[in-house]
Amino acid sequence: MKTVCPDRPRKGIIRIRMSAGLGLVLALGLGMRSPQSAKGDALQLHPLGPALLRLDFRIDPLAPFAGVEIPMEHLLEWSPDLVSWNALGKAMITENPRQTTTGSHLGRTGSGHRFYRLRRRLRAPLVSLRREDLGEGQFSRLDFQGTEFSFSQLHQADFTRANLKGTQFFASNGNRVRFLEADLLGANLSASILVNSNFRHANLMGITARDAQFTGSDFNGADLRFADFTRSGLFGCNFTHADLRGAILLDTDLRFARFHGSKLDALNRIPPKSLLVWQILNEGRSHTDLSQADLTSCVLTGADLRHTNLTLARLSGTDLKQADLRGANLSNIRFDHLDVRATLIDDSTQLPSTLRLIWRIVNEALPPQDLGRQDLRNANLSRGHMEEFDLRRTNLRGALLMETNLRGANLERADLREAILRGADLRFANLEGARVGAADFTGALFDQTVLPNGSIRFAEQRQ
Repeated sequence: MKTVCPDRPRKGIIRIRMSAGLGLVLALGLGMRSPQSAKGDALQLHPLGPALLRLDFRIDPLAPFAGVEIPMEHLLEWSPDLVSWNALGKAMITENPRQTTTGSHLGRTGSGHRFYRLRRRLRAPLVSLRREDLGEGQFSRLDFQGTEFSFSQLHQADFTRANLKGTQFFASNGNRVRFLEADLLGANLSASILVNSNFRHANLMGITARDAQFTGSDFNGADLRFADFTRSGLFGCNFTHADLRGAILLDTDLRFARFHGSKLDALNRIPPKSLLVWQILNEGRSHTDLSQADLTSCVLTGADLRHTNLTLARLSGTDLKQADLRGANLSNIRFDHLDVRATLIDDSTQLPSTLRLIWRIVNEALPPQDLGRQDLRNANLSRGHMEEFDLRRTNLRGALLMETNLRGANLERADLREAILRGADLRFANLEGARVGAADFTGALFDQTVLPNGSIRFAEQRQ
């Protein structure tokens, strides 16, 4: 809820802090009014004279696609101090209307009425919203304790700060669902698909989430103590600063998961590979032996690996951005798609010659280089500097060249099959005779570019 200052009348509003209640709070003052949000209830103040004002309110549908009625109470309230609140008239009842409801209230500016809000709540506890389409629903701050949501559609629904203790989300399905700071204590999310969703700072203590999919979801700062994620998909999830003590993560897909600043303890059941990643990030592994370690598809951003022995380690797809590799030994490693942008190395760092070349391309502004016939298969050269490079007959099959500067580069007869060139700068480049089967040029820039068939492509919008 947004609060405005009553003591500094000026055009617009002044946001000074968050209030504990629900809805939008308004201060009296000429020219002041509430902001209009894209979704959710809104309230506007209109002074009509020295002693009168009009409060206009808007009530948007709670769940626009739901087939069941969800009775709600909407109550206009005033307060002299933002602590005690008093009703202005009777509560307005809505039953999940399909269209926006509007109304007005006339009042006086005296009698200590300094702040106003439109508060909402469920008229009665809900037992079941099972198999409902709750997509785009606006459920923030509502009390759904113990409610059944199983098999429901939740696409882009907003449960921010809602009370969801003991709820059932079994086999629910949604993309970009917001559970920001929600209380899901003991909830059941098993078999659910809640991808790219926001669980930041949510209370997920003791949840059951077996055989679920959370790909790309954000658990930053969440309380996940004793959560059960057995056999769940956690690909690319963010567990930064999350409390994972006692959590069960057996047989889970934790590729590209982030564990910076998270908490584990002896009660955790977590795959050894993920435990090693956590130890590297949170305890440090400098001056240790990690030879032959399997760190494929792991996020080790900012890791301290100084003087670490990584000989024969598997680092394919690993994110080593900003890692400290000074004095480390990376001899004979597997480094397909390894990301070394902004990593720290020095003369004592032992790298394969090809990897050192990749490091220079993505970290230094090199002058034009002759890399004809060079083997750069599966190299991660994203955002690299390769302007006017000679890459004739160079093997770039499967390489990552996203947003790479290839302006004026000579790629004649180069092998670009299966390469990813999204957003790459190919203006004035020569690709005549290049093999580009299954290559991805989405969003690449072309201007006077010689294409593989010898034709010339001039400037146009990104594809």
